[in-house]
Amino acid sequence: MLDYVQLMTVAPGAQGRQFKSAVLNKMLRFKTKYPNVRIQADGGINERTLPFVLDSGADDVIIGSALFRSGNPIQVLRTLQETMTQ
Repeated sequence: MLDYVQLMTVAPGAQGRQFKSAVLNKMLRFKTKYPNVRIQADGGINERTLPFVLDSGADDVIIGSALFRSGNPIQVLRTLQETMTQ
């Protein structure tokens, strides 16, 4: 039995790595085959990539650099939350 899977959308390592869009296809295929398993996506997720991650089947996201490397993390968080509720 599987509660969730975590898919890395960057190469593991230091923060700020480049988002790997090829993972979106894997995410979509996994969600199609196992619709009841939650998908958590981690890495390179920001205002630009979040819609693609959500559309590909992610249920949960981990967002670090987009918040902590911005000059205004509160505004970035608000923007990300708006994206998630659309």
